[in-house]
Amino acid sequence: MHGLGSESDRYVSFVATDNYQGGQLAGEQMGKLLGGKGNVILLRYAVGSASTEAREAGFLDMLKTNSPNIKIISSISTREPRAKWLTRPRKIC
Repeated sequence: MHGLGSESDRYVSFVATDNYQGGQLAGEQMGKLLGGKGNVILLRYAVGSASTEAREAGFLDMLKTNSPNIKIISSISTREPRAKWLTRPRKIC
């Protein structure tokens, strides 16, 4: 097991998500919804956290493999003030 508490013997059980696989599932669904082509803006919540980075990697890997005609046209941290990131996609498109 990798991640939080993996080196401890104090836990009886530990439940966590597979963020990489979650990103892959999201990338697969995005590919289906867009018919394998289009432009996407990546909204990132906690940039630098292990869960965000793994989820993003799974998403991008799935798009690269299964939907190479989907392009990431911007990556936005949603930790910025809400009004700032909600208006940015309009400026990009």
